[in-house]
Amino acid sequence: MGIFDPPKPVDSTPRENPKAGLYPARFIWLIDLGTTMEPVYQKPDEFKPKHQLLLGFELSGAKMSDGRPFVVSERFTITNGQWGPYCAKTSRLHDVLKSWQGWDDKQIAKLNRIPPLLGSPCFVQVQLNESKSNPGSFWPKIANIMPLPEGMKVEDQVNECKTFACSAGADLADAPPFLHDRIQASFEYKGQTVPKPSSTNEAVPF
Repeated sequence: MGIFDPPKPVDSTPRENPKAGLYPARFIWLIDLGTTMEPVYQKPDEFKPKHQLLLGFELSGAKMSDGRPFVVSERFTITNGQWGPYCAKTSRLHDVLKSWQGWDDKQIAKLNRIPPLLGSPCFVQVQLNESKSNPGSFWPKIANIMPLPEGMKVEDQVNECKTFACSAGADLADAPPFLHDRIQASFEYKGQTVPKPSSTNEAVPF
C-alpha cells in the first residue's frame, strides 16, 4: 500500500463508498497519527517529517449494505514548532477549520479548540477520488467541512467518539484498527526525538 493510498479493509469485506455529495454528519474521530518521514510532493526520493491528524465523520442518512452509517475520514498536516504542534496559516486544516467554525488565526493555531467539537453536527462535502496505484478503485475524500444549515437534522450517533494522543506506548485501542500500523511507525509512538522541519516560518504562531 502506498503512503498516500487509503487503508485497506481490516477484514475480507469489500470496501463500500458513499456517493459523492453533501451530507449532514457528526464529528466522531480525532486521531493524532504522529510524525513520520514522508516523500516530498513530486520528489519521491526526497523525504521530510510530516505530522498528521485524522478527522473522522459519521454520515447521517448514508448507510452501508449492512445498515451501518458510512464513516469518512481525512488526514491533515500540522506543524511541529518549538512550542509544540500547531496549525499553520498555510495548511489545509487551517482553511477547513475557518470554513467549519469561523475561527480566527489565533483560535485555530493551538488546535486545543478541536477536541470539544467531538460529537457535534456539521455538513461534509464528500468527493470520490481514483487511486493512482489501483485504477478503477475509488476512495472518499473530504472536500470541505461546513456549519450545518439551519433546520437540517442529523440522525442519532451510532459509532462512539474516539480521540487518540500519539505518545510512546499509547493504548492503540483508542484508535481505529486500520490506523495502528501508521501510528506505530511514528517517532512519537516509538519514543524517539521528533525532527522539526527545516523552516516553520513561526515567529509567534499564537
